Parts: sequence; C-alpha cells; structure tokens
Amino acid sequence: MENLKYILYVRNTILNKIIKGYIVGDLKRMLEIKVIPNHDGNLNFPILLYALSSISFLGYLIAEKELKHDSQRIKTYIKTIFIPEDFIQIEPHLDLLTEKFRNGLAHEFFPKMSGVSRDNSVLWSQSSEGYWVIDADIFTNMFIKSVVNLEEKIKDEDISIRIFQRFNKIQEKNLELKNIPTISISTSTSPLASLATTTTLPLSKGDTGVTGRWPKDKESYID
Repeated sequence: MENLKYILYVRNTILNKIIKGYIVGDLKRMLEIKVIPNHDGNLNFPILLYALSSISFLGYLIAEKELKHDSQRIKTYIKTIFIPEDFIQIEPHLDLLTEKFRNGLAHEFFPKMSGVSRDNSVLWSQSSEGYWVIDADIFTNMFIKSVVNLEEKIKDEDISIRIFQRFNKIQEKNLELKNIPTISISTSTSPLASLATTTTLPLSKGDTGVTGRWPKDKESYID
C-alpha cells in the first residue's frame, strides 16, 4: 500500500505536474516565440539550456545508479529515453552536447566555441567560421517527444519507486537551505542613526513551482 502511494505521487505530481506541466509546458511556450532573423531576443541559448538542465534532472531520477555529474545524467537520459531515430542523430556528438553546449551555457553563458540556432532544417550544422552549431528547436522537440517513452517507463513499479526516492532525496537536501526571506530597508539617511530594519516579503501570487519533501499527510498529494 505504501508503494502504491509513492507510485501515484510519481505519476500525478512528478510526471503530470512537473514534467508535462512545468518542463514541457515552459519549453512549448518558449518555442512559440517567433524567430526574427539576425536579431536578439530569439531565446536560442535559454531554450537549449532549459532543455539540457531538464534532461539532467530527469537523468538523475531514472538512472540505475545515482549519478553525480550532469554529463552522465544527460547521456543516460538520451540513451535510455530518446526515440531511436533521434538518438542516432545525437549519439556521435554526445560529448559535444555536454562539454561544449551544456557546460558552456551553464557556466560561461556562451557555448564553448560553438553556436545555437533556431531556424535550421537539421540538428547539427557548421558556422561560416567552422564551428559546431546545434539547432535548439529541433533538439528540444526531440526531448519533448521523448516524454512519451518516459511515461511508459514510469509504468514500471521499480522505476517509479526509484524516481520517488531520488526526487525525495533532492527535496530533503534542499530543506537545508529553507529559510524565511526578509529584506533589510534603510530607515534613515544619517550614518549615525539605526541603519536598517527588517520586514517580511509580500506573499507571491500564482503557481511558483516551489516543492517540498514528501508530506506527512501523504494522502493530500494523491488524486
């Protein structure tokens, strides 16, 4: 019975709300932004980085062994979940994908000596200077398509339990960072006066995406 609760949590919350809702929903909205040729604001980098970060997160959840590095997590998800015809296009360049694109975008803003397009007809191409270019739209749509395979995998009870345990471990670790936010505001322009006082932030509106650990009242999280 306890396992059933965890499985339902994975299907109802992790799959339907987080993966299909937050991740796929956000990506589809970004892809709707029309490309203006030779103009800024086309979201080339954000789309690709969001997709790769999401893949890393999901790779951690599904991997048989608990993987520490993003490159391992990304490769595991792509090898395990992407549909075969898409994987064939990516597989020869998996190291490029993680080292040049994911690491560059995450840590240096730019991909490392490579580029990101949004309007190419092929996944991989070459710039006029001879650098690798990946198309964010094509890659992201490959990722979105893979969620169908992920949903099939989640039907396996053992995989669902693994996903629940990994997800809960993330939340438990993140609770170490939990605090009540406050802001310090100046109360006087005089350097001799009391410098600041503290006030609480206003409550945010709408769905913020904040998640916590598996609740004590588990029934409240099960449809």
